[in-house]
Amino acid sequence: MRKLNYPANLLKAIHLNEKLGTDLDYEDFTADQKRGLEYYLSVLTPREQSIIEHYYKNHEARKVVALGFQITEQRVTQIMNHALKKLTSDYWLRYAAQGFENRTAGL
Repeated sequence: MRKLNYPANLLKAIHLNEKLGTDLDYEDFTADQKRGLEYYLSVLTPREQSIIEHYYKNHEARKVVALGFQITEQRVTQIMNHALKKLTSDYWLRYAAQGFENRTAGL
């Protein structure tokens, strides 16, 4: 099994395709979809965003993240699980799937 790059690894972790019934290739996200993803991540606290970024974007091990934040690995896992749970709302998932401009065009 190959190691996925960001944002594919994050979107797979939150099961975007399964939750929305889509078949998106995360590796081929458009610039607008990536912008939607960044907006979508704004639902997280700055700390949650940073931990998600270190783990998924920078591919840092939980132990390394924990050392950087001076918390336990268990706490990193708890924060990540809480953040991923926040990100499973269909409303927010659609920003990543449809893209920012496409999602906000009708507002």
